[in-house]
Amino acid sequence: MKTAWAFVLAIISIFSVGAETLTLEQARELALANSKELARYNLTISNSRLAEQADFFSKYLPTLSASASASTNLWNMNSNDGAGASSSNNVLYDGLKVSGTLTAQERITLYDGGSARIADEIRAISNETTRIQALEAYFSALNDADNAYYAVLQAQAALAAAELSLKNADLSLAIAEVRLETGIISAGDYLKALLEKETQQNSRNQARRDLSLKQTQFQNIIGRAGVQELEPVNFDAYENVLQTLASLSDADIDTLYTAIWKSVESSNPALSRSALSYQQAGKNLESAQSKYLPTVTATASASAGLNWVPSSESFTTSTSGSVSLNVSIPLDVWVTANSVAQQKNNLSSANLSYEASRESTAISLMSALYTAVQQASAVLSSRRSYELSQQNYDYTMERYKLSQSSTADLTNASLTLTTSYNALNNAQFNFLKSLSAIRSLGAFEEESVIIDMALASKSASVR
Repeated sequence: MKTAWAFVLAIISIFSVGAETLTLEQARELALANSKELARYNLTISNSRLAEQADFFSKYLPTLSASASASTNLWNMNSNDGAGASSSNNVLYDGLKVSGTLTAQERITLYDGGSARIADEIRAISNETTRIQALEAYFSALNDADNAYYAVLQAQAALAAAELSLKNADLSLAIAEVRLETGIISAGDYLKALLEKETQQNSRNQARRDLSLKQTQFQNIIGRAGVQELEPVNFDAYENVLQTLASLSDADIDTLYTAIWKSVESSNPALSRSALSYQQAGKNLESAQSKYLPTVTATASASAGLNWVPSSESFTTSTSGSVSLNVSIPLDVWVTANSVAQQKNNLSSANLSYEASRESTAISLMSALYTAVQQASAVLSSRRSYELSQQNYDYTMERYKLSQSSTADLTNASLTLTTSYNALNNAQFNFLKSLSAIRSLGAFEEESVIIDMALASKSASVR
C-alpha cells in the first residue's frame, strides 16, 4: 500500500512542475479580487454614501447663488422744447450700470407627519441591505474558490489513481504476454489483459480531460491564466474532527445543529437580507400612513446686492429678506388609503418571504451538517476499504505471477482498488466542501469555528 501511495503522490507532484504554487488562502484572495459581483456591490455602497452626503447637503446647508449683471442704454430720445426739437443721449458710459447679488435660501420642514424620518430609516435599511448583499457575494466567492480548489485537487488524485491503474494493467499485460508465449494461458485470457489495458487507458484519458476542465474553471474563478500548482490538503489535520463527527449520535447532531443555527440565524446573509426586506416593508407602510397628515414648511431667504454706476462714480447697496410659511393638507384620502392597503399586502408578503427564508436556511444547514457527518464516516470506512483492497490486489498479483489467479481475478482486484481509492478521495473532498458550505451559511471567516463547535458538542455529550 505504501508503494501505491508513493506513486499517487509522485504523479500529483508532476502535474504542475515549474508552475506557481498557490495555497487555499491565496486562491480565496484572488477569487475575491476577481469577483465582479462583489466589485459591483462595493460600487453601490460607495454610491449610497455619496447619496447620504447629498441628502445632508440639501437638508442642512443653505442654497447659495451668486449673480452679476451689466447694463447700459443704447439710445435715449427725449423731446423737451416747445419747438419740437429733439435731443439725444447716446453715450454708453452715461447709462452703464454694473451689479452683483448674493442670495442664500433655506427651506425647513417643520412638520410632515414623520415622512422625512421614515425616509431616512428606509434609506438606512436600503444601505444595510446593500452591505449584506456585498457580504453574501463575499462568502459566495469564498465558497466558489474553495469548491474549485478542492475540485482540482480531487481531479488530480483521480488522475493519479487512473495512472496507477494503467500501470497495473501494463504490468498485467506484460505478464500475460510471457505466459501466452510459454503456453500457460489461452489467447482469451491474453485478450482480457489487453482489453483491461485499453480500458484503463481510456479511463486515464477521461481523467485528464476532467482535470483540464476543473483547472479551467478554477482559473476563471481566480482570474489567472495558466496552470497553478496547488498546495495539497493535509488531511491528517482533520483526523480529530473526522473521528468526532463520525461518532456523533442523533442527539449529538441535534446539539451541534442548535449551536451552529444560533450563529446562522444572526449572521446568514440571505436571512439577514430577508429580515431587512421585512423591516423596509414596515417602514413603507408607515410612510404611506403619514400621507394622511398635513405638511408644514418654512422658507427663509436673504439677498445682498452691490451696484456701481460709472457715470456718477458711486456704489449703492441693497438687501432683502423674506420668510414664508406653507401648510399642505391632503384631501384625496382615497388615494392614500389605497396606498396603505398596498403596503399592508407588501408587508404580509415580506413576512412570508422571511419565514420561507428561515425554513430554507434551516434545511440547508441541516443538509450540510448531515453531509459533513456522512462524509466523515465515509472517509473512515473508505480508508479501511482502500487498505483492504490494496492488500487484496497485492495478494492477487502474487498469485497471478505464480499462475494461481486468472486475468479476470487480477482485473477485479485492480477495479476494486481503483474504486475504493476514488471513494476515499471523493469522501475526503466532499467533507471539506460540506465544511465550506456550513461556513458560508454561518458567515464564518474560518472553518476552525465549525470544527471547534463539533468538538465541543462531543465533549458536552461525554460530560
